[in-house]
Amino acid sequence: MTINATDEKQHDTLEAKDKGKNWFSNLSEVIGDTTQIYWGNLHDDYTSVLHFNNKHKDTLQIEYYGQCWYSYPLKIEKDKIVVFWDDNKDCVFDIGFTKPIKGATKPAKGKPFVFLTLRNDTLFADYVQKLWIKGINKRDSSLTIFPNYFVARQTD
Repeated sequence: MTINATDEKQHDTLEAKDKGKNWFSNLSEVIGDTTQIYWGNLHDDYTSVLHFNNKHKDTLQIEYYGQCWYSYPLKIEKDKIVVFWDDNKDCVFDIGFTKPIKGATKPAKGKPFVFLTLRNDTLFADYVQKLWIKGINKRDSSLTIFPNYFVARQTD
């Protein structure tokens, strides 16, 4: 996975603000978390939020908007979480995943969609369909539907 210099700098800034003990030392702890932890990217006007559910450790819920959640199957493979594309959604409006992106292929149901790796309470995302991801993110410059990383945050 490639992490660009801007992402690395933003992550290091967040890390400096949050000095102290890491909450998670491995991916099993991330998936099995029983506290009120969510994973978001705080540098964008809006970004998606990851929610792991300790009762359903094989599922990742992504909150794209407060009124739009998708559920994705997942599994841990060595040092990464593999998330598989699915159309299991609870949305009150269409967020554009069904609209084609010129020159890009939408992720296929049941196929790997993103690989997440853990470092210092940050999950770095390596998306499989990079052109499609870029196209979705470009549709609205005030939103980042698919950020490059997610930082662990505790619910207030």
